Amino acid sequence: MNKKTGEISQVGKANEDPDRILRTNRNGEVKYKKNGEAKVAIDDISKGILEDGLNLQKNDGTFEVNGEGEPSLEDFNKFISEFSDYIGKEIAGVRLGEKNSTDVKRIKTYRYRNSTRTRSETPTSWFSQFGDHLKGHFHTHPYSDQTPSEEYDIPLRKRYPSLPFFIIAGGHEKKF
Repeated sequence: MNKKTGEISQVGKANEDPDRILRTNRNGEVKYKKNGEAKVAIDDISKGILEDGLNLQKNDGTFEVNGEGEPSLEDFNKFISEFSDYIGKEIAGVRLGEKNSTDVKRIKTYRYRNSTRTRSETPTSWFSQFGDHLKGHFHTHPYSDQTPSEEYDIPLRKRYPSLPFFIIAGGHEKKF
């Protein structure tokens, strides 16, 4: 991953091993240990989350979860939490599913280009445009803090009282 541009590129051949994000320098070149092994930033990423060319900094992301051959919601939470820690910024999005079901089938993340360590964005239109498919809102807190912000989180939660809100930190979610 090139932290400057946000671009994630596949290195090496596809295989069945868990995916990982390698540490890079400011130019996006992989960093190596003295023994020649690549330095790993995020390890054990479930298959189906990363893809060549993925760029969550500049683009919204869509992730299928909880289906056959797909990562679970917990797998996604682990990844997005570790990714948020690595880039040092919050990431936000929504959880989507089928009408008349509470099951989450898809995650949509909003690009983190303007996010900071303590603030992320989600278009408010997302709270209405997905209708009955909307199952919840989430955002990450880098570095394991799951305390809702009085300035941003609590007012947003009050504007949408029937929508579940989650903070993902340390690989786990907490409803608030």
